[in-house]
Amino acid sequence: MSGTSNTAGKIVLTWDDPQLVSGTISGLGVYRSTTPYVSQSNLLISLSDTANIFVDENVSEGDVFYYRIGATITYTGGSTFLFISDEKV
Repeated sequence: MSGTSNTAGKIVLTWDDPQLVSGTISGLGVYRSTTPYVSQSNLLISLSDTANIFVDENVSEGDVFYYRIGATITYTGGSTFLFISDEKV
């Protein structure tokens, strides 16, 4: 995942599709925290399973946020959640 900010008060996050050994992505989410160690409880927004960009417009100059991208992976017999990105400031 990479992130950029601009003077318009937006943070743009982009990421690559994960390489899965098995299963399919059935949902993505952007997770945001004001402290390190973003967790599942920090869900900011749910996205479609094909998304690879998100623009956070709810930021102000001087704000510090930590972001991660999470995915629900569906496979035969069930599903699981995992973070597919490292934490970014």
